[in-house]
Amino acid sequence: MVKFNNTVSSREKISCGVPQGSVLGPLLFLIYMNDIHKCSEILSFILFADDTNVFYSDTNVKSLNQVLNNELIKVTEWLQANKLTLNIKKTQVILFKAKNKKIKEPLILRINGEEIKQVSSTKFLGINIDSKLNWKQHIAYIQNKISKITGILCKTRHYVSLKVLRMLYYALIYPYLHYGNIIWANTYQSSLDPLIKLQKKIIRIISFAGYKDHTLLIFKKLSILPFHQINEEKTALFMFRYFNKMLPATFDPFFTLNRDFHNHYTRSSTKIHITYVRTNYNKHSIKYRGSQVWNNLPTAVKTTKSIYIFKKKIKRYLLNE
Repeated sequence: MVKFNNTVSSREKISCGVPQGSVLGPLLFLIYMNDIHKCSEILSFILFADDTNVFYSDTNVKSLNQVLNNELIKVTEWLQANKLTLNIKKTQVILFKAKNKKIKEPLILRINGEEIKQVSSTKFLGINIDSKLNWKQHIAYIQNKISKITGILCKTRHYVSLKVLRMLYYALIYPYLHYGNIIWANTYQSSLDPLIKLQKKIIRIISFAGYKDHTLLIFKKLSILPFHQINEEKTALFMFRYFNKMLPATFDPFFTLNRDFHNHYTRSSTKIHITYVRTNYNKHSIKYRGSQVWNNLPTAVKTTKSIYIFKKKIKRYLLNE
């Protein structure tokens, strides 16, 4: 039934599905989809609204093909039992592998006889993920988006105050730089350089600085964090949430303190134990990067209990670093 002002439509019974546009619609849909992971004991599911992702790993593609195709039959049966239809055209498969890993046979997955399209990159919750996990495509995507906004700031700066320009930066530029930052910004410096230069260019535009003027003092004056410090800030926030039990239980075994490795007290006992890593892939992970950032923070910042105050302290610390 739909009511608009004083007009009420006739009543109709819903025998299947969720009424679109209703207040309860999103909740009912989540309840409707919430048990899809039970159709397989092997696959790992990540659900976000109507966006469902399935993960599985193996040492060779032949075994991968066999297991996944068998498990996808179970997924199809669940969909049919719940009267849901999968849009094959919007369904994609991506194979993650090491850069030098050679694949002897193709990965071919099918649902109801239709082959799923294999791609080298895909968008997952607003982040472009590529098969090599080097984040170059996502960085290029952000660079393209921000470059378009740069021209707007160039024209606007002559008509508005510095305060308004700073607000425009946080409204139009900053969201691209901080969303998912601890995932894609922990990569090679050479890949990040275009974004770092672009951010400095924008800061010069906002402050009417010269083309070659140093930006360090400008960042401090505007109370804006440079790109590498945005990454430190977001990583520190992740670590704060970890130590204050604000993250899912999945992250519980991620970090270990030095005091858990020996009985006697040392000045580093309260620091995170950093395990030696050999590959750049591991050095770019949140386990390694998060440990480094947290260990380097002053005790006065780390011992803060309120996340609101912690955000203020970490930004102040980084700006004055």
